[in-house]
Amino acid sequence: MAFFRRRAGSVARIFFISLVVIPIVLAKTCKKLSNCKCELDDGSVIDLSDLDNKDGKPRFTDIPEEGQSYTYKYNPCTPIKLTGEDSACTGANLCQRDPQILPPSYYPCDASNPSFTVDESNHVVMTYKSSKDSYGYTRTTKVTLLCDEEQKKGSTGKGVSQTPGLGPSSTYSLTLSAKSACPASSSLSTGSILLIIFFPLVLLYLIFGILFNVFIRHKQSVPDVLPNHTFWADFPFLVKSYFMRSCPNQMQNSWPAVTNIGVVKFGNINSGGKEVNPGMRYFICLRS
Repeated sequence: MAFFRRRAGSVARIFFISLVVIPIVLAKTCKKLSNCKCELDDGSVIDLSDLDNKDGKPRFTDIPEEGQSYTYKYNPCTPIKLTGEDSACTGANLCQRDPQILPPSYYPCDASNPSFTVDESNHVVMTYKSSKDSYGYTRTTKVTLLCDEEQKKGSTGKGVSQTPGLGPSSTYSLTLSAKSACPASSSLSTGSILLIIFFPLVLLYLIFGILFNVFIRHKQSVPDVLPNHTFWADFPFLVKSYFMRSCPNQMQNSWPAVTNIGVVKFGNINSGGKEVNPGMRYFICLRS
């Protein structure tokens, strides 16, 4: 009885670990390809290049902040390059303007170099590297990308929301709705996608099959612990039997016996049994 309880406990632990680990493995990610691009797990790509000014001029200006008098300038990928009174924002992607001070003050809200993640709503989020000013104040920018086929030029919606953090810090959140935020169709072929799906399924089949045989059916030795090992042992013979039944009667009557899997070269055979166009086709055939 104690042995059974230990086995049952092991199965429960393995089941719990599987419930925790498998969702993590299947969680969506967006692999960074550049400051403008990331690739989702299905191979589709989000590319903001159309919304980015390569010369460093902010693509979006006069972005409001909810409930505040601050305004912002933003360029999605290329760091901002400014030479006037707002030159303090050079090197950032989001720049804050404070009109309450004369002349207005400008603060970089990040240090560029975005990373890409996927949130709980399956939206891609760009998180820019934090910046720290001479007063020790840390600023971080997060931009959530929303797919909107109608927004070819992009829209920042209601603007920026600022969230104070622990200590002298703030996080600036912004939503960017744009057609460019829509994932482009996967460049992978159908066969590649099927292979990507196939091998993880085979691995899961082996893992859970072995666990079932060891802990539920109490199998201890190889090949007994392997799932459906009898079927897989007979599989080559089943394939051979299938091809033997599939061989055309003309081939069986016209060619020498073949005892192993192979490729037989043959021509077309007319109704009189005479070979025409020899060597035109190939056919896999088995004969005993």
